[in-house]
Amino acid sequence: MTHLLASIPYEKVKYEEPKLGKRQKKPDDFKPDRSGRNVVPAVF
Repeated sequence: MTHLLASIPYEKVKYEEPKLGKRQKKPDDFKPDRSGRNVVPAVF
């Protein structure tokens, strides 16, 4: 699939960045997820 995508000319698209609100505070009892992650290896 990489070879197909490489044959398509790429142009950057102008866009407006979205306005985001302030981040919410983490709850006091928050524990980070310790499970493994599904990582896709980079081809490049």
